[in-house]
Amino acid sequence: MSRANKANLNSWSLRLLRWFCPPLLLEEIEGDLIQKFERDVKLYGGKKAKRRFFWNVIEYFRPGIILRNQLPFYTNPSPILKNYLITSLRQIRKSKVNFIFKLGGLSLALFSFLAISINVSYQWSFD
Repeated sequence: MSRANKANLNSWSLRLLRWFCPPLLLEEIEGDLIQKFERDVKLYGGKKAKRRFFWNVIEYFRPGIILRNQLPFYTNPSPILKNYLITSLRQIRKSKVNFIFKLGGLSLALFSFLAISINVSYQWSFD
């Protein structure tokens, strides 16, 4: 990067980037942003290139980067499945006729899907 472009670059934008960006990614991201800035200086001029550089830095403020490894995102699916099972059993007890129609429709749909897929695979087996 030339001295003229370094003088034109917002140093506080780079400090902001260095503050929140992980050290493993900093060199790569900073290099890419500086290359974009140099290209923007040639295309748009200094003022617009500075604005674009600032917005490119702001675009890296994503929750995945800012909150990296700070919140555990482990969820236990067993309470969810237990809740689904309980509500399904309550619904079955409440309206048995409705459940029989739904079960019959689901069985018919699965049987139709299997019959059609077997027929299609048989037809595709010929040249």
